[in-house]
Amino acid sequence: MLKNFCIWLFQNEIIIRTPIFSILSPPETVIHWIDKDTQLKIINEMPKRKQPIFLFLAYHPVRPSEAIALKVKDFDLDNYIIHICRSMSNGEERSRKNKKSYYLPISQSFDKSILKDKLPEAKVFINKDGNRNDIRRMDETWHKAREKAGVPHITMYSGTRHSIASQAVNRGIDLSLVSQALGHSSLEMTKKYASLNVKMLNTIVEAQLRHIDENVKTKSTKNKD
Repeated sequence: MLKNFCIWLFQNEIIIRTPIFSILSPPETVIHWIDKDTQLKIINEMPKRKQPIFLFLAYHPVRPSEAIALKVKDFDLDNYIIHICRSMSNGEERSRKNKKSYYLPISQSFDKSILKDKLPEAKVFINKDGNRNDIRRMDETWHKAREKAGVPHITMYSGTRHSIASQAVNRGIDLSLVSQALGHSSLEMTKKYASLNVKMLNTIVEAQLRHIDENVKTKSTKNKD
């Protein structure tokens, strides 16, 4: 910010030159995530009436604020797709974070009865009072259930959206497809998940361990001889 301010001062001839600033490399983003079994373990500790939106988040890589904003009309059950086009922020409907809407396939796990007999403008996920859920209460529900399930601290966002993306990368799914599923505007936004291919990297580690074991056994055999 200081550098940009000095450039502005220079461009407006308030200073005769800009200072030299060091090049700073921001630390790499650390992604925390859990597997599907752990996600479901947490959700099973929640009251039944609170589970639908969390089950939706466990199978669809949308932001919690986008799930809260979903309406019946966003679901196309003929083509089995969802239109992700808005989010909720401070109790108000807004466009998505990057302003672009996109379509996402509906998971086979989705309970279609949630949409039954509701008008197109009706909210899909509602609380016990018939109103939209809100992030604060959802966070409270998540952490209470997580503690009951004995799962170490992980945020709701990381335990849902980040976790689905990470699970996909670990199954070897191409980053470009992961990017589309997340509704990212560019592949650069998705590259933070590239280092999470733990299972594939593990094959390299295990290969090294096998190599060490084989060398130890060979030396042991030679010593006996």
